[in-house]
Amino acid sequence: MMKAHFHKSLIWALILVMAVSLGCNLSVSTEKATATPENTATPEATATPETPVGLVTTLDAMEKAVIYIEAAGSYRDPEEGWQANVGGSGTGFIIDPAGIAVTNNHVVAYAATLQVKVYGEEAPRSAVVLGVSECSDLAVIDIDGDGFSYLDWYQGEIKAGLDVYTAGFPISGAGIGYSLTKGIVSKTTGSVNWTTASVSNIIEHTAKVNPGNSGGPLATEDGKVVGVNFGFTNLDQNYAVARDEARAVIDQLRGGMDLDSLGVNGVGVSGKLQDNPVVGVWVRSVKPGSPAEIAGLQPGDIITQMDGTTLDDGTLGGYCSVVRSHSPEDVFPISVVRSDTLEVLEGEINGAAVAYTSTLSSGGGGGGGELGNPNASQSGEAFFTTQFDSPDYWNTLRIPDSDAYRAFTDDGKLYLEISPAKVGLYTFYDLVLQNSDVRVETYAQKVAGPNTNNISVVCRATDAGWYEFSMTSGGYWYIWLYTKADGFQLLKKGATTAIQMKNQPNQIAATCIGNVLTFIINGIEVGSASDRTYPGGGQVGVSIYAEYPDLGVEFDWFTATVP
Repeated sequence: MMKAHFHKSLIWALILVMAVSLGCNLSVSTEKATATPENTATPEATATPETPVGLVTTLDAMEKAVIYIEAAGSYRDPEEGWQANVGGSGTGFIIDPAGIAVTNNHVVAYAATLQVKVYGEEAPRSAVVLGVSECSDLAVIDIDGDGFSYLDWYQGEIKAGLDVYTAGFPISGAGIGYSLTKGIVSKTTGSVNWTTASVSNIIEHTAKVNPGNSGGPLATEDGKVVGVNFGFTNLDQNYAVARDEARAVIDQLRGGMDLDSLGVNGVGVSGKLQDNPVVGVWVRSVKPGSPAEIAGLQPGDIITQMDGTTLDDGTLGGYCSVVRSHSPEDVFPISVVRSDTLEVLEGEINGAAVAYTSTLSSGGGGGGGELGNPNASQSGEAFFTTQFDSPDYWNTLRIPDSDAYRAFTDDGKLYLEISPAKVGLYTFYDLVLQNSDVRVETYAQKVAGPNTNNISVVCRATDAGWYEFSMTSGGYWYIWLYTKADGFQLLKKGATTAIQMKNQPNQIAATCIGNVLTFIINGIEVGSASDRTYPGGGQVGVSIYAEYPDLGVEFDWFTATVP
């Protein structure tokens, strides 16, 4: 089976960004000098401009201004309950020698304590949050002390092809330490609505942003900041809040005010709560004295409606659209679901506090994927499970790239169709697993096209590659290693009578435990392989491939659990 490299296909709403180019010209006179009158003093020589003390001007020195942030606090998870003294970490960078630094909002949002590790120092320093923007996912903090090295902003035009570097402290199997990844700016305009951000001016680039890099700088080779990295993907698209939007927000935050904020540490969710479909913004914590707290919101609430707008896409997009359309003192209605009691409460921001109106019924049915726990660790605990009853968040890829495909959910099924021959169609669920071990399972049936086909489940998918477990309608099975650098490598293959042939449905499962990869078809273990290329978590998904055109496959359900 021949396969090739891929490119991730994402659809973003494009906006036009005007890049600002600043310059300075020095004019020198070349006229012949005239005699100096006897009583006229000779002007003093103009001082030569010098680099300010502490300003980073080289790539090698950038580490001095990039910081590692540890935040500790408490929050309430609709699935896990109350989580006390939970720690998190991320990256930031200093923009002022007095200790003013930038990071992502989700790194520091309403943490009880902040500890910052500065270059060359063993002991961490304390820091306080000056201001946050929930929607732009930006925050400004003040580090105890002064005299720090710092970064300045890039002043040139930001163009596609500009060499850039991601600097930060990613989490990896080798431990946490400073790292650089190199790439180029691939797109200078665009917007995103994610679970933790809604940014209208982004830079897409190829300098890999790994978990832990959030909040760090995207910079040029002379240490000038092009944007603030946020979030991360497992594929070859990476994003930064563009310089112009970031600077405008940061200038307000460092003055001690919050921007586009109700005082909610929120994450977009879409799934089920005690068998009831719920979509909205999950409140992880609430800032004391904020409009959200005054309105009666509590950690664990799920905001479902604001000012007549239903928050129905599982991102912060709708939430931020409402917040940005109001001034901080405006009064508007809000509806929430209280996760522990299933109570529906309604009230107002800057008005009447939320009060009980009804209760969700048990066993609501329908909805999208169950709210999973990406940090699950107990055997049988679900990372994610879906019946495909409503749209979920899947990323679609083709190998090689092709526009002749369809991928959608309808009537409780995920339907995948690829028209050209010898093209693989992949869907990865947009949930990054932290646990390295996973069991993926699905129930699939070919409904159109050739019998010469492959139906697969995938584990540990990252931008570098993945493991793939393929079953053919002719009774054969394969375990593949895919690397972006080298394509597909066969790890193990065989034949089995466990496969229901031709157009019959099959239950396909695989476990990735340590370096052991095991394939299970209709409850029977058909084979295993050993490989150490991808030891980490990553994404999970399904795929189809055919030697002949017009293959269509239905998937009835999908799960990812701790094996």
